[in-house]
Parts: sequence; structure tokens; C-alpha cells
Amino acid sequence: MNYLTEINSFYDWLETNSISDSGIVLWHALMHICNKAGWITEFAVAISTLETKTGLKKGAIIRARQRLQQAGRIDFKSRAGQQSAIYTIIPFNDSLCSIKERKVERKPDTNWNANRTQSGTQTGPIIKLNETKLNKPVDAREKLISDIKALTNRPISSRDYQIIIGWLDDGVDSLVALEAIKKAIIQPADAPIIYADKIVIDWDKRGLKTIGDVLEFLKQEKKEKLSKREQDDAERRRLTEEYDRLTGQQAGGSVQSKLPSLCQY
Repeated sequence: MNYLTEINSFYDWLETNSISDSGIVLWHALMHICNKAGWITEFAVAISTLETKTGLKKGAIIRARQRLQQAGRIDFKSRAGQQSAIYTIIPFNDSLCSIKERKVERKPDTNWNANRTQSGTQTGPIIKLNETKLNKPVDAREKLISDIKALTNRPISSRDYQIIIGWLDDGVDSLVALEAIKKAIIQPADAPIIYADKIVIDWDKRGLKTIGDVLEFLKQEKKEKLSKREQDDAERRRLTEEYDRLTGQQAGGSVQSKLPSLCQY
């Protein structure tokens, strides 16, 4: 199973299939666990572990895994007592790999049977093809993650990693993602990547696809905020003058000098 190929296929699949945000997060967490386990067919994982990796509550995880099972993306078997459920990831590309493998192996080869026995569905030529095809996306992913680490000065969590991969899968420009990170880290937020994701989603809804679009939007936004501040300042001056007129005090006096008068009323 190829991790990045499966993720890309998953997001292609989401274009025509509806899964909740909880289901998407859970699928990523199960893929991560399966990858660490060496892509074994079945693996056990505790609900508490999934809660830590996804940030979801037990009830949300149970509902999400049922939906993923119904959609044909995972299978799981609950067990009695305190035993963890056993999960199986249902891959997208097994059949595709088998077809490619057969095409490559058509040429005469005296070790054909031995090669298939030893390497299963993954053969040398297929791996070489995948590495060539995926070099560019992997480089883009690693560079973006490295840049984000430098900006946030903090490690990338499993959930952060899933969000970043999601940006790349959705075709978000890396420079746009980094600009969102810059805005997120100046906010009092404990999870800047999650905050940045909200910014990226907002910009996408506004049709801001390139860094040029984003910078022009931010420039206009800054002008509007400055204009609003000037309007607020003008309103404060108007209220001060009105206060002076009503109290009979000289306009231009300090606010502090008026406070005693205010207390008398």
C-alpha cells in the first residue's frame, strides 16, 4: 500500500462521496497507525488512542467508524470486555497495482514465480514507477512542512500533518498556506495550524487562489480597517465636542478633566 497514493485517492473519492469531518480525521488516524504497523492487514487500536490522535470523543469515533465501514473504506470487529477493536483499512489501489504488475511481468523471466512469491503485489519495476511519479509531491510536502515548522517554532502533530496534506491535496498554493500560517501565529490560538485552516477555507470561499490574490485582499482589508479606525476617531471627537457643549466646558479639555463632572450626575 502506498501512503500518499491512498491519501490522494481518498480525496478523489470524497468528491463523489459524503463523509463527515470526524470520519475524515478518523480515516487519517487509522492510516497513520496502519502505516506505523507496517501495513498489516488487521491491527488493534484502543479507543483512547484514537481519541488522542483525532481529538474526537468516544461517541464521535464510534459513529465515524460505522460510517466509514458503511462507505467501504474500513472494516472493524468489536471485541468483548476491555479488548480493543480490530481494524482493516480497505485500500483504493490494490487492483490497480495488480494490473500494472502483470503488464510489467509479461516479459519472459525465469524467476517470475519466485519474484511473485517473495514480493507479493509490489515488484521492483512498480516501486520504481511510484518513486518517479511521487518525487515532486513528496518534495513539495516536505518543504511546506519544513517552512511551517520554522514559522511556528513547534513540532507538527499528527492532526496538523493531516491538515497540511489536505491543503496540498486540495491544490492550495504553498505560499497561500504559509501566509495563512503567518496570520494564525499572531493570534492568541493554541493550535495555529487549525486556525490557519479556517483562514485557508475562508480565502478559498472568497476565490483567493494565488498569493497575489491573497496579498491584494489583505491590502484592501487593511485599508478598510484603517478607514474604520478613522471613522471611530471622528465619532469620538464628535461625542467629546457634544459633551463639552452640554456641560458648558471648553472644547478641547482632556477627558480626565471631565470625569469629576460626570461623577456628579
